[in-house]
Amino acid sequence: MSIRSNIARFLTLVLALAGAMSACARGPAAPEEGAVPRRETYAVEAYQVRLRQPVEMLAEGRKITVSEVVELRVTAQRPIPAQALDPVLMVGERPVTEYRYEAPNVLVFTEPVPAKLPARAPVSFQWGQGPGAAGRQPTGFTFERSKLERRVR
Repeated sequence: MSIRSNIARFLTLVLALAGAMSACARGPAAPEEGAVPRRETYAVEAYQVRLRQPVEMLAEGRKITVSEVVELRVTAQRPIPAQALDPVLMVGERPVTEYRYEAPNVLVFTEPVPAKLPARAPVSFQWGQGPGAAGRQPTGFTFERSKLERRVR
């Protein structure tokens, strides 16, 4: 092969990579006008958890020591990506913001003050809180304190 053909192949490869990097930097293509974005389906389970050892947690901006919490386990069909806005689980109008990843498609939200969760409240999932919150999505799950399975962790 000649140097000229090697240079041509190299430049073709560089241009293809530059185009791919540019597409990645722009992110996914905008949906077509009028298209409805696909919504994720979430399954929710709730547990009353007695902790073997009390832990310190934040509750409304203060550190408190807790020995019993409510955990809400959210499972999605696909991996739940990390984003700029944190995931928030809304129980009625009560935001539950303490969470951990249990698996790529499972988040476990922890409410350190179980008494603050409203009875018979619908549970929804969203990204962020306040004015920047993105799309509250109902999960179809209703929080009922009387039906919580008890666990020890």
